[in-house]
Amino acid sequence: MLLQKQEIVGVKSVGSGRVLGAVELDRCLFNGAVLAQFDDPGLGLVVRDVTARRCRATRCVVQGVRFEDVRVDGLAITSLLHLHGCVFKHVTLAGNIGPLMATPPNFGLPQDLQDRFTAGMVSYYADVDWALDISRAAVAPTRSRHFATYKAELEVLRSEGLAD
Repeated sequence: MLLQKQEIVGVKSVGSGRVLGAVELDRCLFNGAVLAQFDDPGLGLVVRDVTARRCRATRCVVQGVRFEDVRVDGLAITSLLHLHGCVFKHVTLAGNIGPLMATPPNFGLPQDLQDRFTAGMVSYYADVDWALDISRAAVAPTRSRHFATYKAELEVLRSEGLAD
């Protein structure tokens, strides 16, 4: 299925035991979307077989999601997007990518649940041949509106042999 120039506002997919995917997203906006599950250390909320091109995300929440066979080519993000307790298998980021950070399970969860999520993440990666390819991504360290400055500074560092 192809979705083009769609605005996805306030959509919430909360809970485990579902697979979302087999979709192409082209220039879509996710505004206030939530993709999360807080009670399944087996990471049963799965995003699989997704291609996203030139999409945007603002005020989104992601927690406890298993991303598999996902390609993102250009993702503008208005503020740092935390991917709390998420795992990756065959995920490729390319093009300009706004600020995002893969983090441990949400610190607001009870400690025993955080520990079970962490154990589930470690167990998941035991069978993953490769997780995340960022070799073709230009990742902004701060807000996306500063991306052009960041990229120019990176090119200077590269020309001076201080960065790859």
